[in-house]
This record gives sequence, structure tokens and C-alpha cells, in this order.
Amino acid sequence: MKKSLLLLFFLSATGLFGNINAIHLEKWSKNKIYKSKIDFIIFNKQYYENWTSEWNFDISRDSLVKNLKDCEKTFKNIKDNSVELRLLLGDISHYLYNLNEQEYFAIAENYYKDAIKSAPKDYRGYWFIGTHYGLSAKPELSMQNFFAAEKILPSNCPADFWEEYAYAAMIANMNAHAIYAMDHSRAIKGSPGSFEQQVGLIMKSKMLPVYKDSAYTFLQLWDGEKKDFATLISKPLGIKMLLDTVWDVNLNDFNNGITAVTLSPQKIKGKNNQEISYSIAMIIKVAEPGQSVEDFVSQVSSAYKQKKKIDFKINRTPTSAYEIMIDTLYKENGGAHLHVVGIEKNKPSYPGLILENPVNFTSINLNPEEVSYFTPVNTHTRFNEKLMYIFILDTSEDIHDKSFAVFKYFILNKLIIE
Repeated sequence: MKKSLLLLFFLSATGLFGNINAIHLEKWSKNKIYKSKIDFIIFNKQYYENWTSEWNFDISRDSLVKNLKDCEKTFKNIKDNSVELRLLLGDISHYLYNLNEQEYFAIAENYYKDAIKSAPKDYRGYWFIGTHYGLSAKPELSMQNFFAAEKILPSNCPADFWEEYAYAAMIANMNAHAIYAMDHSRAIKGSPGSFEQQVGLIMKSKMLPVYKDSAYTFLQLWDGEKKDFATLISKPLGIKMLLDTVWDVNLNDFNNGITAVTLSPQKIKGKNNQEISYSIAMIIKVAEPGQSVEDFVSQVSSAYKQKKKIDFKINRTPTSAYEIMIDTLYKENGGAHLHVVGIEKNKPSYPGLILENPVNFTSINLNPEEVSYFTPVNTHTRFNEKLMYIFILDTSEDIHDKSFAVFKYFILNKLIIE
């Protein structure tokens, strides 16, 4: 199994990972044997908090392994079902894994899972296993557990949680989440934490600004992946779409402050059992000073006289929406029946936060038998200005009800706008 990632920029291990500090060890500190084991674990943790490919320390790796295994054996024999003991045994095993004891990856994983099972509302189990996965090249599992921990954080959450959250997010190539966690750590500490001091500027430098007066190709605007559904994400445009893989998608470049996307869902059978096509278009525009989405929607629909204002909310957000009838178009299918829905969004505090998915870094060494070095990738951030989004259903009367249901479901359930 691949060891913890070695990033191209230097990241000091000392003082960065401190989840063991969140374990309540007081109950064992009164026993001399247990205390000596705890003292050894904490005093020497700088040697095994992270995996290293070259051992340049003045203490032998073998001696640390021997002592940690003795610690695990000692605490494992304690008849105690507490979450504290499970977390401690998980950390000891995690340290052994970092010392190249491969079988301890699964052992640590099981201890942490036992901790979660015994105390599902204790955020620490999710936190600890999230760190374990993050340092073991499993970014998706890592962030899933950090998200679970975040949902149940106590009011006195230590800064160490956010330090490790930030590091895990960085490994998952989730820059906005790393900065978000970095800011939480600073708020608790009252000063920049270890993560911010060491890589904060690097993380921010990887988030490239975009400018409304510049031109961008659609490849610069959009990222995507294809599994059961196609996911398209545009951090500059603040939007994520989950699309059926059979839909045709046409992405356009960004020029003069505006871009567009055209979606062609599957055809729908009309009244004569004839398959009829329809489309969903999106126009995304950087707002001019003082411009509202109502202005933009009115501009787009100004050529149509047969229109009426309708009520259409997107996740409780007010919109500007119109229904448009055009008798002269699509006569063979009952005439055109359009819907135009507009929404506007100001720049959020953490652009990209709700759009990011955990992904692996790009490796510069793909040989699985050797150390792989990873580097974070550059990503464009959101436009600074208010963004306006217009969604247009272009359909015909014969298939209106079915196509409108697809249009509405897509906007309300398959679309995220930050």
C-alpha cells in the first residue's frame, strides 16, 4: 500500500499532527507502567507522525517499532471498552504503519472504526481515521470522515482538528477547504497555525484569479469526471452539474463577460408517438455594476410578447422567471413553450467550497514500487463580481409537461450554485 504522500514543497512534520493530544489519557497516568508508555509515545512522536522514505534520525527505526509494539500489547491487554483506549491503540498502530509496518494500516483502521462504532457522536473517531486515510493516499475516504466529524464538532474543538483537516484537504486537492480549515485554526489559536505558516501562501497561490474582461476557453472554465453520471464543475462560474451521461453537452468559451452551455436531454415521445427533441440552455454572465438578474432576464426575453411572470424558486432563493408561448414555432408539435428562469449570486466567503470533490494529486513518478512525489495543481477561482444565471427550457407544447419536469428536476436536484 502506498505510503503517505511526499509533496514537492517541504512540509515539516513537527507539531502539525496532534490528534493524540485530544485523547484523555489521565486515567492511565496514575499507573507507572502505563505512564511510561504514554510518555514514550508522545516524546518520540516526531519520528513517526509521518512516513519518511529515508531514515536520518539518531534513533533506530527498529527500536521505535519494538517499543511501539510493546505499547500496543500493553494497552491492548487492558480490559477497557472506552473510546479513549480505542483511539490510543489506533494512533499507536498508525505510527507503526508510518514506520513501514504495513499490516498496521488495517489494524489502525479497525481500531478507529471500533471507536466510531462505540461512540458514533464523538467527532474524534472520524477525525483520527480521516487523518489516517489522508496520510495513506486515500483522499476521498479521508475527506468523507472529516466532513462527518465537522457535522458533530463540539464548541471547544481544538485547533489541531482544523490543522489536520487542512492537510487532508490539501492532499485531496481541495484548496478552498484547506483555506477554510486554515482560517478556523487561526481563529482558535489567535495566530496562524502550523499549516498556514508552512503552506498557506502556497495554497493560495494555486488558486488563480479570473477577470471578467479576459477571455477563457471552456477547457479553462470546466472540469469534469464521468462515472454513472457526468459531473461538470466550474469554479470560475461557481456551478456544479450532475448530468445523465446520455445527454449531449455543448460548452462555450467565455468572452465579453458571458458564456453559455447547451444541454440536449433524451428525446420524449409526443402525442403521435413521435420522438421530439428539446434543449436546456444556461447563460452565465458577470453582472455589470448595478445590473440585476431581473434586468438580464428582461433583456433575454424582451423579444417575446406572449410571456407571463411565474413563481419558481431555486432552493428557497428568489428568481426572476417567465413562461413564454410562441405559436409560430414548432407548429407541428403544438407550438413552442419556453421557460426562462434567472438567479443571481454574490461571491461567497470561500469560493469553490461546496463545489470541490476530493481527487488525487498529479504524480510525477508512476512506478508503484518507488516513492511517488505529488504536487497540488493550479485551479481557477471564482469571478469576484456577482454572477447571473439564466436557465432556458426550449420545448414544444406536445411534450411540455414531461420536458418541464426534467428541467425542474435538473435545476432543483442536479445543480449546485454557490
